[in-house]
Amino acid sequence: MNKLYKHININQKLPFAVKPDHSIILSDAGNIPTLRWPNGSWCIEANIWILELYDRGLSRSDRGGSLLSYATNISHLIRYCDAQNTKFLDLTDLQFNFFVKTLLGQRRADGTKLRTQNTVKNIAKNCVDFIDFLSREFHSPSRLTIAVIEQTIFTPDGSKLIRNSKTHSAIPPMTRVEERFPINSETIKCLRLAAAADASASPYVRSRRRVMIRCFEMLGARRAEVGQLRVRDVRAAVQTQHLRVVTLKGGVRRSINPAAEDPGRFREIPISQADLKLLTDYIEYVRAPLARRLKTTHDYLFLNERTGNPLTPNAFTAEIQHIAKLGKILDPVSPHLFRHRFITKIFVAEILRQKADSLEDFKQAILETESLKRKIQELTGHRRVASLERYIHLAWEEAMAISKTSPKFKTLTEIDAIREQATALLANLTEKRPSKETKALLDLLLSFEALL
Repeated sequence: MNKLYKHININQKLPFAVKPDHSIILSDAGNIPTLRWPNGSWCIEANIWILELYDRGLSRSDRGGSLLSYATNISHLIRYCDAQNTKFLDLTDLQFNFFVKTLLGQRRADGTKLRTQNTVKNIAKNCVDFIDFLSREFHSPSRLTIAVIEQTIFTPDGSKLIRNSKTHSAIPPMTRVEERFPINSETIKCLRLAAAADASASPYVRSRRRVMIRCFEMLGARRAEVGQLRVRDVRAAVQTQHLRVVTLKGGVRRSINPAAEDPGRFREIPISQADLKLLTDYIEYVRAPLARRLKTTHDYLFLNERTGNPLTPNAFTAEIQHIAKLGKILDPVSPHLFRHRFITKIFVAEILRQKADSLEDFKQAILETESLKRKIQELTGHRRVASLERYIHLAWEEAMAISKTSPKFKTLTEIDAIREQATALLANLTEKRPSKETKALLDLLLSFEALL
């Protein structure tokens, strides 16, 4: 089945504002998905909605980001309305019910469901939002019975927000999602050893994998954010001891000064000397020779060995899953689980530092301490502290299970850096059949690593 969307040029610009001299200010609009009917003609209504979402600042990263998700979801409705020869605003409740049931009932050749109930819920919700938008935009009533749900949201400072969302009786309820726990240190160690022992990979790929795993661990960044790391960022971190990481969630602010860099798009993560050496050595001795050979001009940190292009977010996922398979790791492994671990560690350090008497006391401290809220947001890239609630519970359990000492977040980061160096050395020594003396050192390192 042919896709109904197509991205516009990555360098595309759209008008944003007009200067006093009547010249036009252009805004970056690359990677916006455009939608068509199955016969290839332009779907005007859908593209007006996509433009509205673009104006609201939805992400276009990683081949389309959130905009692509919305476009993909309503493409199902475009096909359905085309097959029914029905305009969007003429869609009836009966037709929409049948549309949703069709999505729920579709199966693969092996009989398994094509989509989960939660996926169908998101598709149907986006379709209702789309139809509601068209009704307001064209001042024409929809035949669909759209209800309004009022939601009360309490912000971290205790204030109350009222948000209205649209719904329809055909939208299925959300099913329980299996909770994903942070990756543990033993799994990370297995990943490192498996990556180092992969004889089928080139020296460049083995080194890149080592640095990639450490970046996910020490930065707590999303896949696309790790992919955006630059050589210049590492060189700057040598002076500042902080590595700049782009924040790709939370919307994009448009400015009348297109050359201005939005400071809200970046966060600064503390980085240890050991990690800086790991990154600078990788840049100088591993990345640079490949970049020269492939005549690569960009300075993205992670390169495809054959093309020299930056690694994509999906490539990071494929790498982690491949390494996990090599290491015969049975636990769930994905780049995002490193982020869960990073955020949990922040809270563990804070719980131990504050010596909170109870979980509720610690939650209250987060609500009342502005500096703590800012620190958490700056390190994680979360816009709302309330979205971090699940990590607080995980961190509390971990904090209660470890020593009553009070390590700082920086201390925990330094420990991870030392662990990474020790694991890499262990892998190299084991591979080279160490002498008696080196074997003794190897045993000492094993004992030391067990204490980290």
